[in-house]
Amino acid sequence: AKWDRTTAEFGEIDHGIPTDAEFKLSNTGKEPLIIQTANAGCGCTNLKYSQEPVLPGKFTIIAATYNAAAPGAFMKNITVTTNADPNPVVLYIKGTVVPKQQP
Repeated sequence: AKWDRTTAEFGEIDHGIPTDAEFKLSNTGKEPLIIQTANAGCGCTNLKYSQEPVLPGKFTIIAATYNAAAPGAFMKNITVTTNADPNPVVLYIKGTVVPKQQP
């Protein structure tokens, strides 16, 4: 199993506007790759990913949406366990939520 990245840097994002990040997981082995668990570290991050096995030479995407509800800096984790390694991989999304400008 190989990840394209383990950290998604959002930079500055607007308060109250959900922001998405994608992490690409490639199967570099000879057996089907299965995502056993994928858990966001808090309720402010939603995950979408396929439950289907990833065949050798193919890839899947784990999409994370951060709700940007609280102004300020953030760093959230996503813990992913696959059948390729008993140790989980921790992915991160980080950035700063900036308050909306008053008209």
